[in-house]
Amino acid sequence: MEFAVEEINSRRDLLPNVTLGFDLRDDCYSDELSLWQGLTLVSPGSPGAFKGLCSMNAPRVSQLVGLVGTGFSQTSIQASRLGQLFDVPVVSYGAHSDEFSDREMYANFLMTSTPDRLRVEAILDILEHFGWDYVALLYSTDSDGLHGAMQFEAMAGKRNVCLAMSSHVRFSMSKEHHDDIVAKILASDKATVIVTFLSRTDALTVLQTFKESGLTHRYIWLTAKVWENVLNKKDLGDVISGGIILKATQEPVPEFDRYVTSVSEKPWDDLSEWLQEALCIHQDYTNCTKIRKLFQRAEKRGAETPTVNAVRALAQALHAYIQEDCAGTPDCISKEGITRSRLLSHLKNVTFPAPGGNFSFNDYGDGGGAYTIYNFYEVDGKYSMVEVGRWSSPTHVLLLNETQMRWQNGSKEIPRSSCREDCRAGSYPVPMGRCCNGCQSCRKSTIVNGSRCVRCGPTEWPDSSRTRCRPIAPTPLDYSHHVVILLLALSGLGAALCCLTTALGVAFRCHALVKASSRELSGVNVLGLTLAFVTGGLALLPPGPAACIAAEVGFAFSLTLNFSTTLLKVVRIYRIFKAGQRSVKRPRFVSPKAQIVMVTIIVLIQGLIATVSMSVSPTKPQTLSRVITGSVNEVEIYCQFGADFYATGLYNPLLILACCYYAIKARKVPSNYNESKFIAVSVYSTLVLCLAAVPVYTTAVAVLQKVATLCLALLLNAYLTLVCVYLPKLYAILFVKEGGLALAAWNTPCSQAPAASLHRDARLLDTSKVHPLPSSDSTALPSVSHSCN
Repeated sequence: MEFAVEEINSRRDLLPNVTLGFDLRDDCYSDELSLWQGLTLVSPGSPGAFKGLCSMNAPRVSQLVGLVGTGFSQTSIQASRLGQLFDVPVVSYGAHSDEFSDREMYANFLMTSTPDRLRVEAILDILEHFGWDYVALLYSTDSDGLHGAMQFEAMAGKRNVCLAMSSHVRFSMSKEHHDDIVAKILASDKATVIVTFLSRTDALTVLQTFKESGLTHRYIWLTAKVWENVLNKKDLGDVISGGIILKATQEPVPEFDRYVTSVSEKPWDDLSEWLQEALCIHQDYTNCTKIRKLFQRAEKRGAETPTVNAVRALAQALHAYIQEDCAGTPDCISKEGITRSRLLSHLKNVTFPAPGGNFSFNDYGDGGGAYTIYNFYEVDGKYSMVEVGRWSSPTHVLLLNETQMRWQNGSKEIPRSSCREDCRAGSYPVPMGRCCNGCQSCRKSTIVNGSRCVRCGPTEWPDSSRTRCRPIAPTPLDYSHHVVILLLALSGLGAALCCLTTALGVAFRCHALVKASSRELSGVNVLGLTLAFVTGGLALLPPGPAACIAAEVGFAFSLTLNFSTTLLKVVRIYRIFKAGQRSVKRPRFVSPKAQIVMVTIIVLIQGLIATVSMSVSPTKPQTLSRVITGSVNEVEIYCQFGADFYATGLYNPLLILACCYYAIKARKVPSNYNESKFIAVSVYSTLVLCLAAVPVYTTAVAVLQKVATLCLALLLNAYLTLVCVYLPKLYAILFVKEGGLALAAWNTPCSQAPAASLHRDARLLDTSKVHPLPSSDSTALPSVSHSCN
């Protein structure tokens, strides 16, 4: 106070020709004495009922500008009432209760200290920063505790912070009541943060109860009261280890240190009784050589700022009053007095430079403030308050050095204080009260959309966060699967047998059995069989547009080449023997060239059908989802045959039926030339395979089943033709020798036309009475049966 007044009096720009004085009174922490002391200041003639209660200066009569004080909210209530009654501005440097924010009740009262409402806002900002939305609340029954708790409960709901329990505390309560508080906190096991608005005595009582209950290093205590010295003395540091303490702080006044230095150089008798008393109480000195240390201790830094700001604010208001209401002449004050309502108006609008920035009063009648945030934990064997951050208004800027913070048992992991269960991926929260929730799990094939489960598409699967459906990468065939290996082996073996058949057919092209079976048509037929075996391998390739078309063409044309040649061979034999019964004239269109032309025409018709159908509905790769235990977990890709496959497929059954028809008609042809049994077996087996393959292919749920069914049907049909037609002939050519006929057949000239030879044999059958043939078991023609039984 002395420093602030002397500083203003020394200035030429502020209150020129005006000297400020001050009258210091001690309220001795008493509400009643505070009221009386204020009354003697605003009305010097008041009775001195409390004289002698506390050491004080004698009152002086002077022009009162305003009251500065008191240092506590409780005693400031009395001072504010006097200010309201006598219309005197009151600026407190230590009051902080939120009840002073009521501008109607406390219209003349202003504060330069940090108000409690900022303390609550700072606490809520810290709770929000760490995600603590479920806390316990303990408060004292004094004015500070009640107002703090009421405001915290009101603001907590707006900030989505819930109270697990709330209880008032008085140190005079019974031990059973304190034990009941501990039991309530223990029952709220998910609330690990305890917010307190406790006086020092109430706090010590509660903490001792927790200590006796063995609840050390368990809860995070969050308070705006500094208990450090008492906690260490009472050995209670382990109870609030990891706690957070907020301390209202002000930026120190730089000039104040120089003032203290100058004061320390003065003789003891020149010091005011206030400085002498402070020196004796705090340092127990008999002189002032070390008085500077009193104000340089860390906990005292900035303590002078609220008082200095209060004096400066009144001086600025008085200066504005003189300039505006007295036309810059201070004589009007001594002549006319001060209109205190006008002075209060100027006071509310003052703005002046202060430590930390310009100072002014807001709509609540305070100047805002800031908090230094401390973390209480053990350092070098002693529990200490470690500064870890700051909070300032009105911007609500929270700065924390989390790397320096320690929680229970010195842990660096931020504790959890919430009854909102963190739902893992694939589950959504289910409300269980205003602040708590449980979790409802969704099926594996669904994602979470708000509070419901949404199923993904048949070819999709939830991502790891279970919030989006992702396309499943198609899985190709597993070439290590035994079915795939078997199909590839059958395809390779069949192709090799076709190559062997072709090689032996070329080598023995002049053999009677080769010529009798029509070498040209047999060659085309073997080509169709080879294509069938190759197609069996193509169908196992990774599906793509080209691979799908190649597989479809292979299926269609292999069957066409196979059954068209079979049909022409049986028709040729049937016509030759039929014509031989009527005349000696050779039938038309039985020559090799004619047969090749007819095969080409049949194949071209199939090619035309395939071209038209593929242009309308081509075969494309298609995905197939695989379902296991109700959840889609695999997608496979295969060639989905379209309308073109069915169009080309309908052409081949016509050839098969025609083969069946002529095989029945040619059943009486001599066994040397009769292939009707083979045709019947081939046709019937093909029909059975188709009847079995189509339903399996349609209903199969796995790509391997679909592909394996078609491939196996095609390969078995090709093997039937290869084994039943060509292998017996090749075996007879290579190993069967009957009366030298095999050698004679080998030496038969290739110039002899097969058709002419067959026609001659047919005529022999027709004129058997003139040229009787030997018995069937001694026929002059090779009698190798090539039907498959």
